Amino acid sequence: MSTVSLPGPDASRDEVVAYLAGMQKQRLIGAGGFLSGMDQYALVTPIIRENVGFGAQDIDMDLTAGWPPVTLEVVSGRLDEKRLYFSLEDVLVKLLGISCGRRNGNTEILVKEALMGVEELGIEVELLRMLDLEIENCLFCKECKVVKGGLSACVIKDDAAFVYDKLMESDGVILGAPIYGLTPPGYLKAIADRIIGAQADPSLHQDRKKSGGIDPVTGEKLYYDERALKPRVGGYISDGGASTLNWTSFGLPLLHFPAFPPNIRIVDQIQVLKAQPMPHLGMVVILDKVIERARQLGRNVARQIGKPVEKIKWAGDPGGICPVCHCNLLTVTDKNPVECPVCGISGTLKIENGKISVDFSEEQISHARLTTQGILDHTVEVLNVMKEQESRAAEVPEKVKRYQSYLTPLKPPSKSKKNTATAND
Repeated sequence: MSTVSLPGPDASRDEVVAYLAGMQKQRLIGAGGFLSGMDQYALVTPIIRENVGFGAQDIDMDLTAGWPPVTLEVVSGRLDEKRLYFSLEDVLVKLLGISCGRRNGNTEILVKEALMGVEELGIEVELLRMLDLEIENCLFCKECKVVKGGLSACVIKDDAAFVYDKLMESDGVILGAPIYGLTPPGYLKAIADRIIGAQADPSLHQDRKKSGGIDPVTGEKLYYDERALKPRVGGYISDGGASTLNWTSFGLPLLHFPAFPPNIRIVDQIQVLKAQPMPHLGMVVILDKVIERARQLGRNVARQIGKPVEKIKWAGDPGGICPVCHCNLLTVTDKNPVECPVCGISGTLKIENGKISVDFSEEQISHARLTTQGILDHTVEVLNVMKEQESRAAEVPEKVKRYQSYLTPLKPPSKSKKNTATAND
């Protein structure tokens, strides 16, 4: 336990603000430090209420040494003469790194470098390596048990619930994936299907919270997770061995899909070229500018943690035709409008002096997939289609029979033997 003298027993609000900022600069408290002891100070990101004799107003601090301006409130506590007692036993801010690449390969190196940048700002980090985990493909059950009961209710027993919990515990995510044959590896899709699908949708959990976790129609108890309501920020790292964007064009856009349901706000992303896997594992370490850019991505993500959603800003490189995902893919027909296939927003394409731009209205931006409204739009869309087809739904069972009886899918010898043995038991 350490003690630090305050400016004085009658310290002004500004003096206390400067004092706390000085503690931050000296790394005596982290971005989400916990002050404890006889004064019971608790610094919580993003909001910490002041209760140190200056009233109920918030303290707006510009924490130096790299940490961004945030609003802090001291939740509870009092000044005891001239001393404040504190410890660093608890860190309340955490960022999760996820590597979808080889063990100690280029992707993992870049994710780790970004996490080092996060740590510079006093935030705790953890790393998940997808190759260390067993995540089975979704079976697409007729009625998903996960949506009602959480991942622990899933019929597949693997590491999916573990990954989900780590995501829910985090305040930010940095996801890295290599490009294999134009796209990220398949287990990135497994993350989207099994771990952060509808069960991570904050609007779903908000509705269930309002209803007390009870289905208003059936009275059935429904799972909801308070952690899903927490705003999160994130960053993406896509790396490939090609020297041109021609062979990496699907890298970053496909990384965005896991972020849609949990509403993770992406604030920076990088597409790394010339990250060769040969002749040595980890060849990316000789790309000095890339290594530094990965660390900067970590800092950029860390600086956005804890901010209200409306204050989270893009911190990455300028550019990107879409103002939401900052990717350059467009769906183009023979006339306007064009559409961002990642975010699902439409705009008007213009060419002026050989430069292409697209005007996306604020209305369109507010309905992008990576918004609560965008997710709600999709829910309404699905419900409308169901209603449209409801009158003919009774025809389906009979019509499906001809396909159920047509051909038997091939099975490899290993599964055929297993099935035969089971049948004879």
